[in-house]
Amino acid sequence: MAESIGILIVFFFILVFGFSFYSKISETQYSSKRQEDLSKKAIDLAQIIAFFPEVKCSLGTEEEVIVTDVCIDKYKLESVKKVIVANPDYYYKIIMYANVTVWEIYPDKKNWILYYKVPTVGESEFYSRKTRIYIPVSLYNATAETKLSESDVNTKYAFGYMVVEAYLK
Repeated sequence: MAESIGILIVFFFILVFGFSFYSKISETQYSSKRQEDLSKKAIDLAQIIAFFPEVKCSLGTEEEVIVTDVCIDKYKLESVKKVIVANPDYYYKIIMYANVTVWEIYPDKKNWILYYKVPTVGESEFYSRKTRIYIPVSLYNATAETKLSESDVNTKYAFGYMVVEAYLK
């Protein structure tokens, strides 16, 4: 009788130890999967914003328009803020909660807040995870003069980066 009780105690001890070990492993995998999902969402969001027709560079004449990739027009950046403010529901469906800022670092230092919508105090408990992604971009100035000689700085193009802070449930 005592042997049976001893075997049952050892069995339940091994069962509890195995269950606790399994739950720790599952929690770690869930945490890494959640962080991976958040990073993927931020990268997807950055790609969507980088390819918005509202901000993409377009070169050429009225008859032949050439659209370039990973290039953002500075003047479109100025005007797209007004479009986003005028249509907040449309852009919320696409972007949700995020903070998108474009920074110019060469030749000038300037920034544009493209989209800013963070969770409110009541929603912040649901959107507690946040990630930040940096994407290099070329900024195009359509009205700048082209480079005249080798010593002149080409001000038609500038270098910058886009920062996307995405929030996830």
